[in-house]
Amino acid sequence: MRTVFIDRHLLGVEGLPLLEGQAFDVSKAHEVFDERRLPDSFPFVVDDDGGVSGCRYLNQYLLDAQEQNAFDLGNMKRFHVYHLSRLLRYIRRRRAEELAERAGLPVEDWLKNHGEPKVDLIHAARSDLVGYRDSRQGAVEFTTLDTELGCLSSSFRYAAAMGWVRVNPFPQWGNRNTLMSRKRKVRQARFLTSAQTAHFLAAGLRGDGSDAKSRPAAPERDYVYGLLLAATGLRREEGAFILDNEIPSVSGMPSDGVHVFERTGKMGVTRSIYITAEVARAIDLYRQTERTAFVRRHQTSLRNLRKEGRLLIFGTAPAFVDSGS
Repeated sequence: MRTVFIDRHLLGVEGLPLLEGQAFDVSKAHEVFDERRLPDSFPFVVDDDGGVSGCRYLNQYLLDAQEQNAFDLGNMKRFHVYHLSRLLRYIRRRRAEELAERAGLPVEDWLKNHGEPKVDLIHAARSDLVGYRDSRQGAVEFTTLDTELGCLSSSFRYAAAMGWVRVNPFPQWGNRNTLMSRKRKVRQARFLTSAQTAHFLAAGLRGDGSDAKSRPAAPERDYVYGLLLAATGLRREEGAFILDNEIPSVSGMPSDGVHVFERTGKMGVTRSIYITAEVARAIDLYRQTERTAFVRRHQTSLRNLRKEGRLLIFGTAPAFVDSGS
């Protein structure tokens, strides 16, 4: 089983490799792709023999998600198809082990003789999901696993709604998915390293490097934001509460209530960031704050902390002049 991606140009240049004597009209494939409005790099999962009979429902889920604009293409490729195919691979391996045990053969020998069992996600049993969860627990953080299980749970909830499965195999108690951990991760604030501090001050909020085209419209605001992060060790959630450079006002939100922008994250991966109307309203409260009064209110305590040597200062902005006020 493997994941393949639509590439109209490659298909037109190299065609589709088939058995000798067989032909394939590439234009027909283009018609299907265009009719379904499938973009290049859209993912499909295929069996080892190149067929899709064993992955029909997994692929149908991806097609429906694309048609209903449930996920953006990058999210679908890097996240959904990745986790769904890994679960299916686990289930097929588990079925092969069961069949090999009945036949009295090592699983590798059984696979060599019969190939991978062509079971689809709709054939997953509750025991398969529990076993998958247990196999992943030692490999990833519980927060990562919970995110992964949330993705899988959505696919089975959709399968049940569409009538592909009679009962959703995910164990539930009320509205709670009992496969997911009930732990809460306590995050510890850490001060930024000198390299991180320099990056914030040089590139600002965007973190996309120093390319002039990618710099923010309000670099002085980003400079202050970087200083705040550097001085307090704020990360992600805390910093997001004062993040307003990329978030439109409520009146400027799109009609669907979600604003999307992209940022470069870990390993150079571009990630889509979704801003809901609720977040935009919260950021508007920050915008509407009387900033001068806010600064004046805290100056005394900040100066006292500085006199006592308890205020961590990395440096002052080049354009900043202390007027003594």
